[in-house]
Amino acid sequence: MALSYRTGDLLASSLRVIGHGCNAQGLMGAGIAAAIKRAYPGAFDVYAKAHATRRLRVGEVVPWFGNDRVVLNCITQERYGKDPNVVYVSYEGIRSCMRWIENTAREQRTAGVGPLATAREIGLPKIGAGLARGDWERIAAIIEAEVTSLDVVVYVL
Repeated sequence: MALSYRTGDLLASSLRVIGHGCNAQGLMGAGIAAAIKRAYPGAFDVYAKAHATRRLRVGEVVPWFGNDRVVLNCITQERYGKDPNVVYVSYEGIRSCMRWIENTAREQRTAGVGPLATAREIGLPKIGAGLARGDWERIAAIIEAEVTSLDVVVYVL
């Protein structure tokens, strides 16, 4: 499906399912990850616990199911940094995360149970294109190829 774009704050949206990019280091210290950590401490807690108990892998999704929102912590980069010459995002990591989202939504819809069973859309920031310095055109093409049964709404501040 084609992506649609909205200007505004993803966290202020009415979308029930949102996703964002995380590093595999167990830290949510900047960008939208830090905002999610503040707004949904449970989403950070499940991510930090996963990091503390095992090695997070790029391409995996650590979901958190709140009362009013599902937050999908997508591990899209091994590490983080501020070097302007380094691209921190993994395009294959984004592909794996988007494939997980698509497959999980389809499986839950078929089974008729699960927090993604009734989801028709997902909200994302320009995942991997901000602090992780990825190429948005390339990332958008990956998302469009992998997420085909959900409408993807990209929020741009």
